[in-house]
Amino acid sequence: MSFGENATVYVADSPRDVDAAKIGGARSLAVASGRASAAELREAGADAVLPDLTDTAGLVALITRLTG
Repeated sequence: MSFGENATVYVADSPRDVDAAKIGGARSLAVASGRASAAELREAGADAVLPDLTDTAGLVALITRLTG
């Protein structure tokens, strides 16, 4: 089984991770719970930014939207 670029979401916590997602053709969901702020992750071009991963239903909905 393989996954295409449109079905892949890279969960990132740094601008470097967001860049890796772009290089790989994946969408990026950045989580501002590490060293990088939400603003830094948005500036890096993240497709979506969350403050943390505590809202599981919201996380699943966002991933579904990014891959839909």
